[in-house]
Parts: sequence; structure tokens; C-alpha cells
Amino acid sequence: MADGTSLWPVAGGGSLWPVVTGAFIAAGLAHAALQAYSIWALRRADAALHDPATTPPLDDAFRTAADAVALARTGLWSYLACFLLWLLLTGATATRLGLDRRAALRHWTILVWRIALVPTLTLAILNDHLSPTWPAAHAALAFAVFHLLTTALLLAHTTVVRRRLRPFFPGPS
Repeated sequence: MADGTSLWPVAGGGSLWPVVTGAFIAAGLAHAALQAYSIWALRRADAALHDPATTPPLDDAFRTAADAVALARTGLWSYLACFLLWLLLTGATATRLGLDRRAALRHWTILVWRIALVPTLTLAILNDHLSPTWPAAHAALAFAVFHLLTTALLLAHTTVVRRRLRPFFPGPS
């Protein structure tokens, strides 16, 4: 805090909020890399389907894509749970610092994230129940792209809020 004390002290005299925020950003970057892998695996499976002679075996490509999509879906729910915890911790931190919680957390990225979350969650839930006219691979690819977009928006929002609250904590920026 500005008076030299810290919220939720950790070993070494630091504060828990910057550590949790840094960990959340690192997890977001890892999560985005997982989504990029999922997109690569889906495109690879699509290429194997259309031109089996020039790509890896069809079974291998589909198995890799299915595993990547399942991992990305699990990652979505896990990352949303982590975001909720980070959001609650950040709101409590802003309040303890004497800041307006809503003003500290307000940014256009969170509004766009909420809008983009609707198709992301819809595709995550309904992906297996779509009509045959829209192939499952295309739905999975659309899910992966929206998922990557929502993760990028969360990372941008987290970075903005971190920059807003960071001056209240002692230590290196």
C-alpha cells in the first residue's frame, strides 16, 4: 500500500495480490498456447481429411485433435473459475486500498469479453449436438477461435487492472 504496509503479506515482505495476478497472467499465456495448439490440431485433422496422401495418418490427426479440443474445453472451465477467484480477490484488494471497486475493474475489454463469452460457451456446450450441416470440426474450430479471443481479452483486462493497482504496492513494478 502507499503507506508501506502490504496486503496479505507473503515471505520476503511482498504482497499476495501481485503474486496472484502475475500467476494468473502466466496461466493465461499458457492457456492461450493450449488454444493455439488446439487450432493447429484441428486444422491438421481437416487437412488430413481433405488430402490424406500429404498429411499424417487420419486416425492420428483426429485423435490429436480430439484430445486437444477436450483439453481446451477443460481449460476453459478451469480458467473461468480462476478468473472468478482473481476478480473477487482484486475487488477486495481495491476496496481495502480505498478505491472504488467498480472503477478499478472497469475497462472496455471486460465488456467485450462478456459479449464474446456467449458464443464461446454456447459452442463449448452445444458442440456435440450441432446439426450435420455444420460439421463438428468447424464447430470445434469456431470454439477454439472464440476461446482464444476471450482469453486474449481477459489477459488484456488483467494487465490493465494490474497497472492500475500496482502503484499501491511496494517493490519492483
